[in-house]
Amino acid sequence: MSAGGVRGWFASRLLAHWPNPPPYFVPTATISFLLVVGINILAPVLPLYAETFGVTATQIGLVISAFAIGRFFFDLIGGSLADRFGFRALAVAGCGITAAAALVAGLTSSYPTLLAARAVQGAGSALYTTSAMGFVLALASPANTGRLVALYQGALTLGLALGPTIGGAVAAIFGLNGPFFAYALMGLVGLVWALVRLPGRDAESATQSAARGERARPNDRWTRWSLVRTLLTGRAFVLSMLVAAVVFLVRSGLRNTLVPLYAARELSLNEAAIGLLLTGVAIGNVSVVVHVGRVLDRRGRRPVIIGSLAATAVVVGLFAVSREPWMLFVTGLLFGMVTGYSMAAPTVMVADVADARIRSTAVGIQRMATDFGLFVGPISVGFLVDVFTFDLAFVSVSVLLLAAAVAALAAMPETKQQPAA
Repeated sequence: MSAGGVRGWFASRLLAHWPNPPPYFVPTATISFLLVVGINILAPVLPLYAETFGVTATQIGLVISAFAIGRFFFDLIGGSLADRFGFRALAVAGCGITAAAALVAGLTSSYPTLLAARAVQGAGSALYTTSAMGFVLALASPANTGRLVALYQGALTLGLALGPTIGGAVAAIFGLNGPFFAYALMGLVGLVWALVRLPGRDAESATQSAARGERARPNDRWTRWSLVRTLLTGRAFVLSMLVAAVVFLVRSGLRNTLVPLYAARELSLNEAAIGLLLTGVAIGNVSVVVHVGRVLDRRGRRPVIIGSLAATAVVVGLFAVSREPWMLFVTGLLFGMVTGYSMAAPTVMVADVADARIRSTAVGIQRMATDFGLFVGPISVGFLVDVFTFDLAFVSVSVLLLAAAVAALAAMPETKQQPAA
Protein backbone atom coordinates (compact mmCIF):
# COMPACT_ATOMS: atom_id res chain seq x y z
CA MET A 1 0.00 0.00 0.00
CA SER A 2 1.35 3.46 -0.89
CA ALA A 3 1.98 6.21 1.66
CA GLY A 4 -1.11 8.06 0.41
CA GLY A 5 -3.14 4.88 0.73
CA VAL A 6 -1.96 4.38 4.32
CA ARG A 7 -2.92 7.94 5.23
CA GLY A 8 -6.31 7.52 3.57
CA TRP A 9 -6.94 4.24 5.41
CA PHE A 10 -5.99 5.78 8.77
CA ALA A 11 -8.23 8.81 8.15
CA SER A 12 -11.14 6.57 7.15
CA ARG A 13 -10.70 4.51 10.33
CA LEU A 14 -10.82 7.66 12.47
CA LEU A 15 -13.84 9.04 10.64
CA ALA A 16 -15.60 5.72 11.02
CA HIS A 17 -15.58 6.34 14.76
CA TRP A 18 -16.02 10.12 14.46
CA PRO A 19 -18.20 10.85 11.39
CA ASN A 20 -19.10 14.45 12.28
CA PRO A 21 -16.43 16.38 14.21
CA PRO A 22 -17.99 19.25 16.17
CA PRO A 23 -17.63 22.78 14.78
CA TYR A 24 -14.25 24.37 15.53
CA PHE A 25 -12.69 21.10 16.74
CA VAL A 26 -10.35 20.73 13.77
CA PRO A 27 -8.83 24.25 13.99
CA THR A 28 -8.45 23.87 17.75
CA ALA A 29 -6.64 20.54 17.39
CA THR A 30 -4.51 21.94 14.56
CA ILE A 31 -3.29 24.91 16.60
CA SER A 32 -2.63 22.62 19.57
CA PHE A 33 -0.63 20.27 17.35
CA LEU A 34 1.49 23.18 16.05
CA LEU A 35 2.27 24.42 19.56
CA VAL A 36 3.14 20.94 20.86
CA VAL A 37 5.45 20.40 17.90
CA GLY A 38 7.01 23.78 18.65
CA ILE A 39 7.60 22.96 22.30
CA ASN A 40 9.22 19.65 21.43
CA ILE A 41 11.27 21.10 18.57
CA LEU A 42 13.44 22.55 21.35
CA ALA A 43 13.92 19.22 23.17
CA PRO A 44 17.08 17.98 21.40
CA VAL A 45 18.88 21.35 21.30
CA LEU A 46 17.84 23.29 24.41
CA PRO A 47 20.60 21.97 26.74
CA LEU A 48 23.22 22.54 24.02
CA TYR A 49 21.92 26.04 23.30
CA ALA A 50 21.93 26.96 27.00
CA GLU A 51 25.48 25.64 27.28
CA THR A 52 26.68 28.25 24.75
CA PHE A 53 25.96 30.93 27.37
CA GLY A 54 28.84 29.57 29.48
CA VAL A 55 26.69 28.47 32.42
CA THR A 56 26.79 25.52 34.79
CA ALA A 57 24.84 22.28 34.49
CA THR A 58 22.48 23.47 37.24
CA GLN A 59 21.76 26.66 35.30
CA ILE A 60 21.11 24.61 32.16
CA GLY A 61 18.60 22.55 34.13
CA LEU A 62 16.94 25.76 35.30
CA VAL A 63 16.46 26.85 31.69
CA ILE A 64 14.66 23.57 31.00
CA SER A 65 12.53 23.82 34.17
CA ALA A 66 11.63 27.49 33.67
CA PHE A 67 9.02 26.55 31.06
CA ALA A 68 7.22 24.24 33.51
CA ILE A 69 7.36 26.88 36.24
CA GLY A 70 5.78 29.50 33.98
CA ARG A 71 3.11 27.07 32.89
CA PHE A 72 2.30 25.96 36.44
CA PHE A 73 1.57 29.50 37.65
CA PHE A 74 -0.58 30.39 34.62
CA ASP A 75 -2.68 27.21 34.33
CA LEU A 76 -5.37 28.50 36.68
CA ILE A 77 -5.14 32.05 35.34
CA GLY A 78 -5.64 30.80 31.79
CA GLY A 79 -8.66 28.73 32.73
CA SER A 80 -10.28 31.53 34.71
CA LEU A 81 -9.76 34.08 31.93
CA ALA A 82 -11.16 31.66 29.34
CA ASP A 83 -14.34 31.26 31.38
CA ARG A 84 -14.71 35.05 31.44
CA PHE A 85 -13.59 36.15 27.98
CA GLY A 86 -13.89 33.07 25.77
CA PHE A 87 -11.47 30.72 24.08
CA ARG A 88 -10.50 32.80 21.05
CA ALA A 89 -9.20 35.69 23.14
CA LEU A 90 -6.99 33.32 25.16
CA ALA A 91 -5.88 31.44 22.04
CA VAL A 92 -4.73 34.66 20.36
CA ALA A 93 -2.99 35.88 23.53
CA GLY A 94 -1.33 32.51 24.22
CA CYS A 95 -0.05 32.06 20.66
CA GLY A 96 1.18 35.66 20.50
CA ILE A 97 3.01 35.50 23.83
CA THR A 98 4.58 32.16 22.93
CA ALA A 99 5.77 33.40 19.53
CA ALA A 100 7.27 36.60 20.96
CA ALA A 101 9.06 34.79 23.80
CA ALA A 102 10.48 32.16 21.43
CA LEU A 103 11.80 34.91 19.15
CA VAL A 104 13.47 36.68 22.09
CA ALA A 105 15.04 33.42 23.28
CA GLY A 106 16.51 32.79 19.83
CA LEU A 107 17.96 36.29 19.51
CA THR A 108 19.30 36.96 23.01
CA SER A 109 22.90 36.66 24.17
CA SER A 110 21.97 37.11 27.84
CA TYR A 111 21.36 34.14 30.12
CA PRO A 112 18.84 35.97 32.40
CA THR A 113 16.89 37.02 29.30
CA LEU A 114 16.87 33.43 28.04
CA LEU A 115 15.63 32.25 31.43
CA ALA A 116 12.85 34.85 31.49
CA ALA A 117 11.87 34.06 27.89
CA ARG A 118 11.52 30.38 28.74
CA ALA A 119 9.22 31.19 31.68
CA VAL A 120 7.12 33.46 29.44
CA GLN A 121 6.89 30.66 26.87
CA GLY A 122 5.44 28.47 29.61
CA ALA A 123 2.93 31.17 30.55
CA GLY A 124 1.81 31.57 26.94
CA SER A 125 1.52 27.81 26.56
CA ALA A 126 -0.64 27.62 29.70
CA LEU A 127 -3.00 30.34 28.45
CA TYR A 128 -3.61 28.45 25.21
CA THR A 129 -3.56 24.80 26.24
CA THR A 130 -5.76 25.21 29.32
CA SER A 131 -8.41 27.20 27.49
CA ALA A 132 -8.21 24.84 24.48
CA MET A 133 -8.91 21.75 26.58
CA GLY A 134 -11.81 23.51 28.28
CA PHE A 135 -13.20 24.40 24.85
CA VAL A 136 -12.84 20.82 23.58
CA LEU A 137 -14.71 19.51 26.62
CA ALA A 138 -17.49 22.01 25.97
CA LEU A 139 -17.77 20.95 22.31
CA ALA A 140 -18.42 17.31 23.22
CA SER A 141 -21.78 15.91 24.11
CA PRO A 142 -22.07 13.72 27.23
CA ALA A 143 -22.27 10.66 24.96
CA ASN A 144 -18.98 11.22 23.12
CA THR A 145 -16.73 13.13 25.50
CA GLY A 146 -14.30 10.22 25.78
CA ARG A 147 -13.85 9.89 22.02
CA LEU A 148 -13.31 13.60 21.50
CA VAL A 149 -10.79 13.95 24.33
CA ALA A 150 -8.90 10.85 23.18
CA LEU A 151 -8.78 12.12 19.59
CA TYR A 152 -7.57 15.52 20.76
CA GLN A 153 -4.86 14.01 22.95
CA GLY A 154 -3.86 11.82 20.02
CA ALA A 155 -3.08 15.00 18.05
CA LEU A 156 -0.97 16.25 20.96
CA THR A 157 0.90 12.94 21.20
CA LEU A 158 1.63 13.03 17.47
CA GLY A 159 3.16 16.47 17.93
CA LEU A 160 5.16 15.14 20.85
CA ALA A 161 6.56 12.38 18.64
CA LEU A 162 7.39 14.57 15.62
CA GLY A 163 8.82 17.60 17.43
CA PRO A 164 12.29 16.31 18.39
CA THR A 165 12.95 14.93 14.90
CA ILE A 166 12.01 18.23 13.27
CA GLY A 167 14.03 20.15 15.85
CA GLY A 168 17.17 18.15 15.18
CA ALA A 169 16.86 18.72 11.42
CA VAL A 170 16.23 22.46 11.82
CA ALA A 171 19.23 22.83 14.16
CA ALA A 172 21.47 20.95 11.72
CA ILE A 173 20.56 23.39 8.94
CA PHE A 174 20.11 26.74 10.73
CA GLY A 175 22.09 26.37 13.96
CA LEU A 176 21.15 25.87 17.61
CA ASN A 177 18.87 28.92 17.73
CA GLY A 178 17.02 27.87 14.56
CA PRO A 179 14.41 25.79 16.44
CA PHE A 180 13.43 28.87 18.47
CA PHE A 181 12.62 30.75 15.27
CA ALA A 182 10.65 27.75 14.00
CA TYR A 183 8.73 27.71 17.31
CA ALA A 184 8.00 31.44 16.93
CA LEU A 185 6.73 30.85 13.39
CA MET A 186 4.38 28.10 14.58
CA GLY A 187 3.05 30.38 17.31
CA LEU A 188 2.43 33.11 14.72
CA VAL A 189 0.63 30.69 12.40
CA GLY A 190 -1.49 29.57 15.36
CA LEU A 191 -2.38 33.19 16.16
CA VAL A 192 -3.56 33.89 12.61
CA TRP A 193 -5.46 30.60 12.49
CA ALA A 194 -7.18 31.45 15.80
CA LEU A 195 -8.26 34.86 14.52
CA VAL A 196 -9.63 33.44 11.29
CA ARG A 197 -11.14 30.09 12.33
CA LEU A 198 -12.14 30.22 16.00
CA PRO A 199 -15.52 31.62 17.12
CA GLY A 200 -16.13 34.86 18.99
CA ARG A 201 -17.59 34.82 22.48
CA ASP A 202 -21.26 34.77 21.44
CA ALA A 203 -20.78 32.09 18.77
CA GLU A 204 -18.72 30.04 21.23
CA SER A 205 -21.49 30.11 23.83
CA ALA A 206 -24.10 29.10 21.26
CA THR A 207 -21.92 26.21 20.01
CA GLN A 208 -21.29 24.92 23.51
CA SER A 209 -24.97 25.13 24.44
CA ALA A 210 -25.90 23.15 21.34
CA ALA A 211 -23.26 20.50 22.02
CA ARG A 212 -24.01 19.81 25.69
CA GLY A 213 -27.56 21.10 26.00
CA GLU A 214 -26.51 23.76 28.53
CA ARG A 215 -28.37 27.02 28.71
CA ALA A 216 -26.58 30.27 29.49
CA ARG A 217 -26.78 31.21 33.15
CA PRO A 218 -25.53 34.13 35.27
CA ASN A 219 -21.73 34.12 35.37
CA ASP A 220 -20.58 36.74 37.86
CA ARG A 221 -17.30 36.43 39.75
CA TRP A 222 -18.81 35.37 43.08
CA THR A 223 -20.89 32.67 41.42
CA ARG A 224 -17.82 31.25 39.67
CA TRP A 225 -15.71 31.06 42.82
CA SER A 226 -18.58 29.51 44.76
CA LEU A 227 -18.75 26.83 42.09
CA VAL A 228 -14.97 26.33 42.30
CA ARG A 229 -15.17 25.78 46.06
CA THR A 230 -17.93 23.23 45.52
CA LEU A 231 -15.86 21.49 42.86
CA LEU A 232 -12.82 21.22 45.14
CA THR A 233 -14.87 19.44 47.80
CA GLY A 234 -16.07 16.78 45.35
CA ARG A 235 -14.50 13.35 45.69
CA ALA A 236 -14.46 12.66 41.95
CA PHE A 237 -12.60 15.84 41.04
CA VAL A 238 -10.05 15.58 43.86
CA LEU A 239 -9.27 11.96 43.00
CA SER A 240 -9.05 12.83 39.30
CA MET A 241 -6.36 15.39 40.19
CA LEU A 242 -4.50 12.78 42.23
CA VAL A 243 -4.61 10.31 39.35
CA ALA A 244 -3.51 12.97 36.86
CA ALA A 245 -0.56 13.96 39.07
CA VAL A 246 0.55 10.33 39.45
CA VAL A 247 0.18 9.58 35.74
CA PHE A 248 2.23 12.58 34.66
CA LEU A 249 4.80 11.97 37.39
CA VAL A 250 5.26 8.48 35.96
CA ARG A 251 5.25 9.79 32.40
CA SER A 252 7.96 12.40 33.00
CA GLY A 253 9.91 10.31 35.49
CA LEU A 254 10.05 7.20 33.30
CA ARG A 255 9.75 8.39 29.71
CA ASN A 256 11.93 11.48 30.06
CA THR A 257 14.41 10.35 32.72
CA LEU A 258 14.50 6.79 34.04
CA VAL A 259 14.06 4.82 30.81
CA PRO A 260 16.66 6.80 28.80
CA LEU A 261 19.17 6.49 31.66
CA TYR A 262 18.47 2.78 32.02
CA ALA A 263 18.85 2.25 28.27
CA ALA A 264 22.17 4.09 28.17
CA ARG A 265 23.78 2.80 31.37
CA GLU A 266 22.49 -0.76 31.59
CA LEU A 267 21.99 -1.69 27.91
CA SER A 268 24.57 0.67 26.34
CA LEU A 269 22.14 2.08 23.76
CA ASN A 270 23.24 5.18 21.87
CA GLU A 271 21.31 8.44 21.45
CA ALA A 272 19.68 7.36 18.17
CA ALA A 273 18.40 4.12 19.68
CA ILE A 274 17.06 5.94 22.74
CA GLY A 275 15.27 8.41 20.48
CA LEU A 276 13.71 5.49 18.60
CA LEU A 277 12.68 3.94 21.91
CA LEU A 278 10.87 7.13 22.98
CA THR A 279 9.22 7.36 19.58
CA GLY A 280 7.92 3.84 20.18
CA VAL A 281 6.30 5.04 23.42
CA ALA A 282 4.55 7.83 21.50
CA ILE A 283 3.42 5.35 18.82
CA GLY A 284 1.91 3.23 21.58
CA ASN A 285 -0.06 6.25 22.79
CA VAL A 286 -1.39 7.11 19.33
CA SER A 287 -2.28 3.50 18.49
CA VAL A 288 -4.96 3.29 21.19
CA VAL A 289 -6.62 6.68 20.61
CA VAL A 290 -9.77 5.29 19.01
CA HIS A 291 -10.21 2.48 21.53
CA VAL A 292 -9.61 4.77 24.52
CA GLY A 293 -12.48 7.01 23.47
CA ARG A 294 -14.84 4.14 22.78
CA VAL A 295 -14.16 2.45 26.12
CA LEU A 296 -14.54 5.67 28.09
CA ASP A 297 -17.89 6.40 26.47
CA ARG A 298 -19.22 2.84 26.71
CA ARG A 299 -17.80 1.49 29.97
CA GLY A 300 -17.37 4.65 32.02
CA ARG A 301 -14.46 6.54 33.55
CA ARG A 302 -13.84 4.64 36.81
CA PRO A 303 -13.05 1.17 35.36
CA VAL A 304 -10.73 2.70 32.76
CA ILE A 305 -8.77 4.58 35.42
CA ILE A 306 -8.46 1.60 37.77
CA GLY A 307 -7.58 -0.85 35.00
CA SER A 308 -5.04 1.44 33.31
CA LEU A 309 -3.26 2.27 36.57
CA ALA A 310 -2.97 -1.42 37.45
CA ALA A 311 -1.80 -2.33 33.94
CA THR A 312 0.77 0.48 33.97
CA ALA A 313 2.12 -0.80 37.29
CA VAL A 314 2.70 -4.21 35.70
CA VAL A 315 4.37 -2.76 32.61
CA VAL A 316 6.67 -0.54 34.70
CA GLY A 317 7.75 -3.70 36.54
CA LEU A 318 8.63 -5.25 33.17
CA PHE A 319 11.22 -2.51 32.59
CA ALA A 320 13.24 -3.91 35.49
CA VAL A 321 13.53 -7.32 33.79
CA SER A 322 14.08 -5.99 30.24
CA ARG A 323 17.73 -7.00 29.92
CA GLU A 324 17.80 -7.08 26.12
CA PRO A 325 17.20 -4.13 23.75
CA TRP A 326 14.27 -5.83 22.00
CA MET A 327 12.58 -6.45 25.35
CA LEU A 328 13.02 -2.78 26.26
CA PHE A 329 11.45 -1.66 22.97
CA VAL A 330 8.46 -3.97 23.42
CA THR A 331 7.98 -2.78 27.00
CA GLY A 332 8.21 0.84 25.86
CA LEU A 333 5.48 0.26 23.29
CA LEU A 334 3.27 -1.38 25.94
CA PHE A 335 3.97 1.50 28.32
CA GLY A 336 2.76 3.98 25.71
CA MET A 337 -0.40 1.98 25.12
CA VAL A 338 -1.48 1.55 28.75
CA THR A 339 -0.71 5.16 29.71
CA GLY A 340 -2.88 6.31 26.80
CA TYR A 341 -5.94 5.22 28.79
CA SER A 342 -4.96 6.79 32.10
CA MET A 343 -3.99 10.12 30.49
CA ALA A 344 -7.40 10.69 28.89
CA ALA A 345 -9.75 9.46 31.63
CA PRO A 346 -9.11 12.14 34.34
CA THR A 347 -9.70 14.92 31.80
CA VAL A 348 -13.00 13.38 30.73
CA MET A 349 -14.08 13.37 34.38
CA VAL A 350 -13.66 17.17 34.46
CA ALA A 351 -16.34 17.49 31.79
CA ASP A 352 -18.61 15.27 33.88
CA VAL A 353 -18.35 17.10 37.19
CA ALA A 354 -17.48 20.75 36.42
CA ASP A 355 -20.23 23.32 35.94
CA ALA A 356 -20.18 24.84 32.45
CA ARG A 357 -19.41 28.29 33.90
CA ILE A 358 -16.11 27.12 35.40
CA ARG A 359 -15.13 24.31 33.01
CA SER A 360 -11.89 25.95 31.85
CA THR A 361 -11.05 26.93 35.42
CA ALA A 362 -11.47 23.29 36.43
CA VAL A 363 -9.15 22.25 33.60
CA GLY A 364 -6.60 24.79 34.84
CA ILE A 365 -6.74 23.39 38.37
CA GLN A 366 -6.25 19.85 37.10
CA ARG A 367 -3.39 20.98 34.84
CA MET A 368 -1.63 22.39 37.89
CA ALA A 369 -1.72 18.86 39.30
CA THR A 370 -0.30 17.40 36.07
CA ASP A 371 2.43 20.05 35.89
CA PHE A 372 3.33 19.28 39.50
CA GLY A 373 3.73 15.64 38.49
CA LEU A 374 5.83 16.63 35.47
CA PHE A 375 8.11 18.68 37.71
CA VAL A 376 8.47 16.16 40.55
CA GLY A 377 8.80 13.01 38.41
CA PRO A 378 12.35 13.45 37.04
CA ILE A 379 13.68 14.68 40.38
CA SER A 380 12.21 11.82 42.43
CA VAL A 381 13.22 8.95 40.15
CA GLY A 382 16.65 10.51 39.64
CA PHE A 383 17.12 10.53 43.40
CA LEU A 384 16.15 6.85 43.63
CA VAL A 385 18.67 5.91 40.94
CA ASP A 386 21.45 7.98 42.54
CA VAL A 387 20.89 6.58 46.04
CA PHE A 388 19.67 3.05 45.29
CA THR A 389 19.30 1.15 41.97
CA PHE A 390 17.31 1.16 38.75
CA ASP A 391 15.38 -1.91 39.90
CA LEU A 392 14.25 -0.22 43.10
CA ALA A 393 13.25 2.89 41.16
CA PHE A 394 11.04 0.83 38.82
CA VAL A 395 9.51 -1.08 41.74
CA SER A 396 8.82 2.15 43.64
CA VAL A 397 6.96 3.61 40.65
CA SER A 398 4.93 0.39 40.34
CA VAL A 399 3.96 0.59 44.01
CA LEU A 400 2.89 4.24 43.57
CA LEU A 401 0.67 3.28 40.63
CA LEU A 402 -0.89 0.38 42.54
CA ALA A 403 -1.58 2.68 45.50
CA ALA A 404 -3.35 5.13 43.17
CA ALA A 405 -5.36 2.25 41.67
CA VAL A 406 -6.42 1.07 45.14
CA ALA A 407 -7.44 4.63 46.12
CA ALA A 408 -9.55 4.92 42.96
CA LEU A 409 -11.10 1.51 43.59
CA ALA A 410 -11.99 2.42 47.18
CA ALA A 411 -13.21 5.99 46.78
CA MET A 412 -13.67 7.15 43.16
CA PRO A 413 -17.30 7.37 42.02
CA GLU A 414 -18.41 6.81 38.44
CA THR A 415 -19.16 10.17 36.81
CA LYS A 416 -20.42 9.11 33.37
CA GLN A 417 -23.95 10.31 32.85
CA GLN A 418 -26.41 7.47 32.34
CA PRO A 419 -28.85 7.79 29.43
CA ALA A 420 -32.39 8.64 30.35
CA ALA A 421 -34.80 5.73 30.47
